[in-house]
Amino acid sequence: MSKLLYTLISLCLFFSAEAQKKTIPSHSKIDSLFAKWTNDHKPGIAVAVLSDGKTVFKNNWGLANVENNIPITKVSKFLFPGMSDQMLSYCILLLDQRGELDLDDAISKHLGYLPHSFNNISIRQLLNHTSQLNAIEDLFKIKAWTNSHSITEEKLKKVLNIPVGCKKDNTESFALNKVGLKLLQWALEEKTQMSFSDFAKKEIFDPLKMNNSMIRSGSSSVNNLSFGYQKIEDSFELDNNKNISYYCDPLYTTTEDILIWVDNFWRPKIGPKEVWNQMDQLISENNRPVKKVNRSLYVGQHGYWDYRGIDKLYQIGMANGYAAKVVRYPSQDLAVVVLGNFSQYNGHLATILSSYYLEEYFPKPTNKTNRPLKVKLDPTELEGFLGKYWDYQGESLVSINLKNDTLIYDEPKYKWNTQLIPSSKMDFSPKGNHQTVMRFETKRNNGDLILKLPNRIEIVYTKLENETPENLKEFEGNFYHEDLMASLKVHVDKNEMFLQNADGNKILFNHLNGDNFGSTNGLYSRIKFIRNKSGDISKIKVYNNKIRNLVFDKIEKLSSYHQ
Repeated sequence: MSKLLYTLISLCLFFSAEAQKKTIPSHSKIDSLFAKWTNDHKPGIAVAVLSDGKTVFKNNWGLANVENNIPITKVSKFLFPGMSDQMLSYCILLLDQRGELDLDDAISKHLGYLPHSFNNISIRQLLNHTSQLNAIEDLFKIKAWTNSHSITEEKLKKVLNIPVGCKKDNTESFALNKVGLKLLQWALEEKTQMSFSDFAKKEIFDPLKMNNSMIRSGSSSVNNLSFGYQKIEDSFELDNNKNISYYCDPLYTTTEDILIWVDNFWRPKIGPKEVWNQMDQLISENNRPVKKVNRSLYVGQHGYWDYRGIDKLYQIGMANGYAAKVVRYPSQDLAVVVLGNFSQYNGHLATILSSYYLEEYFPKPTNKTNRPLKVKLDPTELEGFLGKYWDYQGESLVSINLKNDTLIYDEPKYKWNTQLIPSSKMDFSPKGNHQTVMRFETKRNNGDLILKLPNRIEIVYTKLENETPENLKEFEGNFYHEDLMASLKVHVDKNEMFLQNADGNKILFNHLNGDNFGSTNGLYSRIKFIRNKSGDISKIKVYNNKIRNLVFDKIEKLSSYHQ
């Protein structure tokens, strides 16, 4: 290679590398971003930025204690809901590396009080949220044990002993279930004979010198606490909602400590490198990693998002008047954390601040646009798409209506109502959102609605029958779950079906198809009536997006014991 050519190549590589350097935003630009949080008379936030292993920005604004006018400082602790999930995952993987447990162990091996149905649920499945375990928190609600009641460990174990672990077609499909992480916490404590709080202190906080972090166990006190607030009219009041005891014990921490923890993904100072690599692996279904799409989950319990063409990993949490988020960009060696003690969501600020440092990394815009070509369809063509559609995976209803020669998409459960603009005879996009594609597929069933979101898995909505059963009265009856000691009542009023639960709430159900009925209620999304050999209704199954096949038996009358 000639000396001149070598020099030219070297210069090209040099300038290419220079173009990929992080931008250093001005303090005035950052101050402008957080302007609404700099009031010294209300709750606030703490912010820190890690770049190439160094803290390049940190600041905090507002009050840790409004009543006593105590400001937020660098040692003020915030609740970070969900971050303890990541630390628990690290601890479980660490024990696996040490040979103290095996990820393929049945969880019942370490928690002997669990019923036989848990013998088929492994630690790995709980980490990957593929256990098909019904959502225990929803069972509490069905049982009418809500946040207004005291949810003790004893009550939780009682519900866990109900054989509700279920498989669906022998697959391991993903369904977020944080109660599974609580089981892992108990397995960790059983194996180590230490509380999760003490184990995290020994294996994480002390060796990393995270001196302002703690896993809170029970009602233990937290020093230098930033109290969580909610706004009621013109004042800020303490958010006194109790921590939900069937989740993993929570983390209280500071921005500086979070950056110490996050830096281990690049430069491990505790644990084997293999553990950190495992944490950054996508969860797997049926021994295969899931497709990397927006909101995909990693074994470390953090999520994925394609942020303007760059891989962003994030951890977010909101509870008890706190809002927290950390974003991490593995290829750019950048992390930003924002912790707040006001219930108003502030996590988006972490992403916006990170964009200031990544300006040179974002793909340059092109002159081409991806806007769909508007197609004019005849009203008679549009009428073929009208009707109701049901998502049997997410358990939600969509209605497609026609107004002023325009299709209207309506999803009551999520309160999404929008016009659909055609880009072809079968493809439509919500008005103002051309990246989302909704396709009416006619190759299967009677025309399914395929919903495509950018970097997301397809959602299939099945078109429903229009006919309502002639004799709705045959579905009426009382139903009871012996183990849950929970009752449901189905009755018909003016040709409409209602489900009444233990709290006395009446929920309207519409016919889907066959013996399936659906509602817009998140807890009782769908009910399916089961017939005996004589064709009579004998059972009812309850479904939502986390519960499958929860079976209630039909009984003649609800006694006071049943109620």
